[in-house]
Amino acid sequence: MKKISLRKPCPSPAKLLNLPEEQRDKLINWMMSGLAYDDIMKRVNEQLGQSIKTTGPLKRFWKKVCRPVLLQRQAEAKRAASTISTTIRKDIKKALENPEAKIEELKEVLRQIVAGEEKPASKLLEPAHSKEKAMDEANPLDDQEKLDEIRRQVFGSAPKS
Repeated sequence: MKKISLRKPCPSPAKLLNLPEEQRDKLINWMMSGLAYDDIMKRVNEQLGQSIKTTGPLKRFWKKVCRPVLLQRQAEAKRAASTISTTIRKDIKKALENPEAKIEELKEVLRQIVAGEEKPASKLLEPAHSKEKAMDEANPLDDQEKLDEIRRQVFGSAPKS
């Protein structure tokens, strides 16, 4: 004798898992946006043409599909934040190492970084070797003359050779 169940059959989770890609993406976006399950259920019934009467299939869809997507997005955000952090540290270090740095210029670099500007526009962040190269092009002295010139700039005078 066959046993009769009085419980309604639970909608198949495969119904949501087998949605076409476009509908599946919509459902993922609805769930990731923080909508309540009841609101999502209405949208699934009305916009996706699926008949869902309980939140069970949505919970299973979250667990099997949305959660891995969320974890992947979090990992990508963490990598991006790490890259940005490294870039910011390098920019601040360059600005602080610049001997011509003035407090107002440093403040401006930090303001641009905090404002999220992709690459702060400041002469403080120019590599030192580019200034040396420009100096070489403008003043083609031999090595001894360069050394004497640097000594004059730093110490006020160069020793007699």
